[in-house]
Formats: sequence, structure tokens, C-alpha cells
Amino acid sequence: MPLPPMALPEFNGWDKMAHFIMFGGLAICFVYDTRRMKHRSITLLEVAVIIACVTLLGGAIELLQGTELINRSCDLSDFIANAAGAVTFGFLGFFYNKKSQPK
Repeated sequence: MPLPPMALPEFNGWDKMAHFIMFGGLAICFVYDTRRMKHRSITLLEVAVIIACVTLLGGAIELLQGTELINRSCDLSDFIANAAGAVTFGFLGFFYNKKSQPK
């Protein structure tokens, strides 16, 4: 054994952090791609629609997990982490988009 075993610090929020980052990443990718496809700065309304779509996707996934078809647990806190990531990264992408636009 070349390295001694290392224990990771105990942190119960890893799962929620992963949900936050994954759905935030999805939202910021949609913001970037919308800007790139339109060849102009995106509006606040477009960002709100993107955030709503990503949040609804997260909700649909959580609801599907609660069915017998998938047989996993439906967790409200996962949905909240999904939505928080979508909102946070969606608006970060929007404000970065506004800042990086040439005058």
C-alpha cells in the first residue's frame, strides 16, 4: 500500500452541494448558449425563463425519483438545492454577460 488510508472530513451537505453546483452549471450553460445563439446580450426575462426551466427540470427529476418506476427517494431539500443553484448561477451568468458586453 503506497499511501496510508486517509479519512475524508465528515460533512453531511456534500449531496446538496452537488445538486447546487450541477443545476447551477446547467443554468449558466443555458445563459451562455442563449447569448451565443442570439449574438446579443440576453435580457433579464430570458434569464428568468432559463432559471424557471432548470428549476422545473429539477422538480420533475425529484418527482420521478419518488415513483415506483425509479424507486429512489423524492427529497424536497434536493429540489431546493437545485433551485438555489439555478437562481445563483443563472444571475451570475446574466451579470457577467452584462459586464463583458462591449459598449
